[in-house]
Amino acid sequence: MTASGGELSARQWGGEQTEYWTGFKPPADLKSIADAQLNELQPLFAAMLRQQAVGLLTHLEVAR
Repeated sequence: MTASGGELSARQWGGEQTEYWTGFKPPADLKSIADAQLNELQPLFAAMLRQQAVGLLTHLEVAR
C-alpha cells in the first residue's frame, strides 16, 4: 500500500480449510434454523475469520 493506492499481489479463494459442526441435527426446514442452534456456530466462525485474517496480514507490506 502506498500513498497512491494499493496493489493486490495474491488471491485466496478459500475452500482449503474445513470445520465440522459436531452434533448438528438438521431441522425440518433448513432455512429456519433456531437462533440457539446458530449460536453454536460462533466459535467456528471466529476460528475461520481468525485464519483468514492471519492469511491476509502475512501478505501486507507497509510502505514508509
